[in-house]
Amino acid sequence: MAPLGIALNKIAGSTTGSFEPRKFWTAWQRGAATTVGILDSDWDFWAATEQPLAELRRAHGVPPADADLLA
Repeated sequence: MAPLGIALNKIAGSTTGSFEPRKFWTAWQRGAATTVGILDSDWDFWAATEQPLAELRRAHGVPPADADLLA
């Protein structure tokens, strides 16, 4: 709720303007299109760190996006 200017608690405070809907929905759609679950027991994080990002994206169906829509 902080991006809406509603204080979550006294420490966190509040803010506005940080939520960008187009970037959020771009990320949502790209995540929904992927063919791998990074929380699945068969996902090998350490093996993935040795592969180029473009190769991982291609292998797991992550659609491309305009750079200005990436967080």
